[in-house]
Amino acid sequence: MANPPPVVVVKEKRGLGCFGAGCLIVLVAVLLCAALVGGGGYFLYSKGNALTSQTPSTVQTFDGGDDVYHAAEQKLTTFNQAVQQGQPGTLELTADEINTLIARAPDFNASQVHLFVSMTDNKGKVQMSLPTSLLPLGILKDRFINGEAEFTPGFDSSTKSVTLLLHSLRIGSEDVPKENLPMISEQIAGPLNTQLDQTPAVKQVLDRATSIEVRNGKFVVQTQ
Repeated sequence: MANPPPVVVVKEKRGLGCFGAGCLIVLVAVLLCAALVGGGGYFLYSKGNALTSQTPSTVQTFDGGDDVYHAAEQKLTTFNQAVQQGQPGTLELTADEINTLIARAPDFNASQVHLFVSMTDNKGKVQMSLPTSLLPLGILKDRFINGEAEFTPGFDSSTKSVTLLLHSLRIGSEDVPKENLPMISEQIAGPLNTQLDQTPAVKQVLDRATSIEVRNGKFVVQTQ
């Protein structure tokens, strides 16, 4: 089988930076977007319009209310303060907390980025609808990439880099062949970590991180 072309990674765009919900949610969002659009680079390169849509798909949303929102924000504030002060810290976010933060993030809504996160054991799953305006070089203008991905996030503390092991990836109505997923996971790693390093608040977390994972159905970041 011929090698697929290079992975296309979400380009940096104003409005998807550190919004009020906290820079850690940006890290989550970039991981998930990179998985879908990165995998999309393989299929969009050859199948283009067949796997994109003129309209976004309907992605489930969840807003747990003010109590959930404020509790999640307090977790982020406490964790970010520990990082800035050089103290050890642990951040644990449930899927309900992440989805509530996403639902109330105006930058996502303004950019037509729709995400819904679920987590079980050590795996995360995301449903997404992303505008092709996030792709570089004006590829497939005015269309949407709809799909879902299941993955296991990880962290290499020796290189301070995030890893992303894809278990499944669907774009439009088509599943990416499982034999291609390891290659896509590997191709995502370099550009993804370059992008994360370019966000100062996220890089500060990564520089102090000892682990980033989904553990017992929660997104967990630990720093030293």
